Amino acid sequence: MAIQLKCSTCGGRMRCADEMAGHRVRCPQCKAAMAVPASAAIPESTPARDPRETARVRETARVVDTSVRPTRGRRAAKATPSGDMRWVWFAAAGAAVLIALGLGIYFAVTSSADSSRAGQTADGSDSQEKTRETKEEPADGGATASDPAPKPEVQPDPKPEAKPEPEPEPEENEFAVPTESPPEEPNVQKPNVEQPPHGEVHVEVITIKPSPSDPAAEPSPPGEETPKEPEDTPEEPVERPPVERPIEKPPAVAGPADAKCPKCRGLGRVPLEPRRPYVHVEGMARPKAADAVRCQFCPECQAARDNDELVQKEKARIDVVGPKHQAWEQVLNSPLVRVENHHVTIHAQLPPARAAEVGVAVEELTAHLQQLTHSMELTRTQPDTYEILIVWGQQNYLGLLQRMEGQWRAKMGNEWGMLRELAGSTIGETSFFRQEENGPPATHMAVFMTAGRQIVLASGGRAPIWLREGFSAYAENAVLNKNLVHSIKYDVKKFPFGPDWIAGTRQLAAAGELTPWEQLFRLDMRDYALPDYLTAFATVGYLLQIDPQKFLKFVRLLREGQAPGIAMEAAYEKKFDKLQADWVAWVTGQG
Repeated sequence: MAIQLKCSTCGGRMRCADEMAGHRVRCPQCKAAMAVPASAAIPESTPARDPRETARVRETARVVDTSVRPTRGRRAAKATPSGDMRWVWFAAAGAAVLIALGLGIYFAVTSSADSSRAGQTADGSDSQEKTRETKEEPADGGATASDPAPKPEVQPDPKPEAKPEPEPEPEENEFAVPTESPPEEPNVQKPNVEQPPHGEVHVEVITIKPSPSDPAAEPSPPGEETPKEPEDTPEEPVERPPVERPIEKPPAVAGPADAKCPKCRGLGRVPLEPRRPYVHVEGMARPKAADAVRCQFCPECQAARDNDELVQKEKARIDVVGPKHQAWEQVLNSPLVRVENHHVTIHAQLPPARAAEVGVAVEELTAHLQQLTHSMELTRTQPDTYEILIVWGQQNYLGLLQRMEGQWRAKMGNEWGMLRELAGSTIGETSFFRQEENGPPATHMAVFMTAGRQIVLASGGRAPIWLREGFSAYAENAVLNKNLVHSIKYDVKKFPFGPDWIAGTRQLAAAGELTPWEQLFRLDMRDYALPDYLTAFATVGYLLQIDPQKFLKFVRLLREGQAPGIAMEAAYEKKFDKLQADWVAWVTGQG
C-alpha cells in the first residue's frame, strides 16, 4: 500500500510508494523537505480541525449521544402518544439542528484555514519563516514540532535544560537534483496539479537523495520510480542466436629490434625489394597507401611482423596531411603547393611542375643511399615529420623569419642573426630556404639540405661540420651531377672551380692544396675557405665509395660518442695517416 504523508509546513497531504520509506521527499506545493516514515502510514481520515471547534463539536455530539442513547439493564418506559413521544420528537429535532450547525461551522473554519495557508504559500511571505520555525520530520516516522496532535507517536528526547536551536535550512545540494532538469524557483506552487479528495496530493515527481546507510542507492531520473527488485531471485538465462563475426587476424606482437641483427643493424626495417618510387603532388588523385610505404620489416629479427601494419600507418598519415600544410599557408599568408615522397613533405611557393621536380630529386637521393648501403640507416626521415619549406624571394624569406622568430630563435641561439645573410637553414625537423631567379635551383637546395638532415639523424646529432658539409655536397653531385650549393656563400659566379667539384678536387690534390684532415676536423663553419668545401666533399666521397658498410660502421661509432679520428680508424681498420694517404691517391686517380 502507498504511504500517506502530511506536510508539516502547509498541511497538504501526499502519497508515495512503499520503497520511499526512510528517504526524504519534497512537498509538491510548498517544496518543504520531509522524511518518509519507515513503517507507519497516516490513516485516511478527515483533516485536523481547529481545537476550539473540535471541542464544540465533541460537546455537541456528547449531548446528542446522551439524548438518544437507549437505557441498559432495565426496560424502557412506555411513552404516551401525547407526552413522552412529543418530547422524543423535540429532542431529535434539536439534535439534528445542533449537528447541522456544528457541521456548518466546521466546514467554514476548515475552508478559511485552507485559503489562508494557500495565500501565504503563493506570495512567499510566511513560507520561509514557517520553514525556519518548524523542525523537519524525523526519518523514523515521528511527528514534527509543528504537528497539531498533542501527543506525537515518536518524539526525540530533548535535553531538559538546553533550549533547542532551530535547524538550518537544507543546503541546495542536500537532495540529488538531475542536471538535465532546469532549477525550480522556491515557494512557487505548480499549477495544474490534480488535487485528490480531502486535500491529498499524489507525488508524481520525487527527487531523492540516497540514504547514508545505503551507499549503493542511486537517484531515479525525473518522472520514474525505482522498482524494488526481488531479492535472491536468480536471473533466467536468455538464449540468443549466435552472432557471426568475421575472423580477425590477431595483431602481431611488436618485439624490439635486435641491435646485433646483421640485416637491419637494430632498425627493425630494411629497404623495399623491389623499391617503388613515390612522388605525389597536391591536386592529383589520392595516393595509394601501399605506394607510400618506404620500407619493410626486417625478415630476420622482425619476421613475426606483418607489413600490412606499415600500409595501415601510411593510410592514417595520408588522412591527416592537410592541416599542417594549411598551417604553413597561414604563416606565409600565401597558397603553397604540397609535394610528398617516401621521406619528406615539401611546401613550396612554386608552380606545381617545379615543385614536383624537387620531390623527384629528393626521392632519387634516398633511393641512391639505400641502393648503395642496402640499409635504412642513412634515410631515416619520414614525410609526416620532416618538411622542406620553399619561399620565393627575399621579402617572403624575411617575413618567414619574422613570423617564426618566437619558435626558432631559441633553437638557433647565437646563429639566429646569420639567417638573414644565408639562403636557408634547418631547424629541428624543418628545412627552409629562399628561391631566387639568379640562385641555385630548388632541386639542388632541397637535395643538399635533405642529405644534411639524414647524416645528422644517422649519427645521433654527433656528425662533425666537415661530415655534414661533405655528405651534403656528395649527395648533390651523386643525384644532380654537379655542385651549386655550399653553406656560407651561394653566389656560383664567385666560386672559381665551377659546378664540377670532382675536377676541382683533382686540381687541388695535384697542386697539394687540399686541406689536411687534422686541420679540417677542427674548423668552424665560419672559417671555411673555398678549398675546405672541396676537401670535405672528397673525403666523404672516398669513405662512402671504397666501402659503404664501413662508412655505416663509422657513423654508428660516432653515434655511440667516439671521436671522428678514432671512429674512422676503428671502422676502416687503418691508421689515420694511412687512411689520409690512401685518400689523396684515390682523389688524384692513382689509388
